[in-house]
Amino acid sequence: MDDSREGVAGRDPGPAPRRARFIDAGPAAGVSGRRARVQSPAREVAMTRSLTAVLTATITALLFASSASAQQNSDHLLVYKIQAVPRIPVDYSMDLAAAAPELAALGCRLKAGSRARQLLAPVDKRNVSPTPPNPEIGGHGLDTDYLCYKVECAVTDTAIQLTRKNQFLSHDVKKARIRRVCVPSETSAPPTTVPTCSQQGASCTAGETCCAGLFCCEGVPVPQGQEFCGSACPISDREQKENFTPIDASEVLDRVADLEITSWNYTAEGTSVRHLGPMAQDFKAAFGLGSTDKAIFLVDADGVALTAIQALNRELESLREENATLRRNLESVDARLADVERR
Repeated sequence: MDDSREGVAGRDPGPAPRRARFIDAGPAAGVSGRRARVQSPAREVAMTRSLTAVLTATITALLFASSASAQQNSDHLLVYKIQAVPRIPVDYSMDLAAAAPELAALGCRLKAGSRARQLLAPVDKRNVSPTPPNPEIGGHGLDTDYLCYKVECAVTDTAIQLTRKNQFLSHDVKKARIRRVCVPSETSAPPTTVPTCSQQGASCTAGETCCAGLFCCEGVPVPQGQEFCGSACPISDREQKENFTPIDASEVLDRVADLEITSWNYTAEGTSVRHLGPMAQDFKAAFGLGSTDKAIFLVDADGVALTAIQALNRELESLREENATLRRNLESVDARLADVERR
């Protein structure tokens, strides 16, 4: 091997030259005459040190990120109030055991029609100021979300005597009331097909499409942000109602008779689109139903109409009975007159 190639391959270069040398490796080196550039040893050392510094910084950053990830301990639960569909399809009964026997619940029932009301998400609490008095108290890392449902148990109120201590302070617990059962949940993959339409009573808060024949009830009778689909809004399930009070159907009929009903158009629709009905202010004043005098809830309008129909039906039945009595009396008079004429 000639000296020139040996220098490139690793021969001791001796004292550092003042500038880089270019050595022609020649065809014998298998590089087709291209020129290989050789940096001075001093510059090579400087570049090596720079590269080492960059690699060290990168590795340190990666180790720090890995350490931070390893130290994350999601032992807290952040509670969200949610609107979720669909509803529980059937009744479920269960007994709920607990690490503390006094917190166990027997004879519990998750009713059909129930919806998830809260979402519990594991979180890692950071940057707390000021420092809590008991920062060493922590739980086990959580990695599962929970959905919470209203649950009914044989005994809902329990007189207990417990002491529970957390990072902030110590609590004496003397009474507990069962409200919810929270169920572990998994994250579902986004649907790959066209989503199905929402059935009657299902949420349409985020613009979900209602099934054919249904429409999205906006603020009827729930506030904005809690809309749902319904062909006859709203849901009229007996289990969702309370404080039943009898009414005087005849009085409702009289108020309907006095209610001014006109044809009109909405200002936003223009004169070509006509509607028929009373004003919400008049309806509210006449019947005192609903929570506003700016809208007529369909459930109230239907209720008033059905009540008035019942009152009219009773009046009609009364008139029919009276008419039948008059006919019988008339027939009796006619029979007596005919008897007199025959004499």
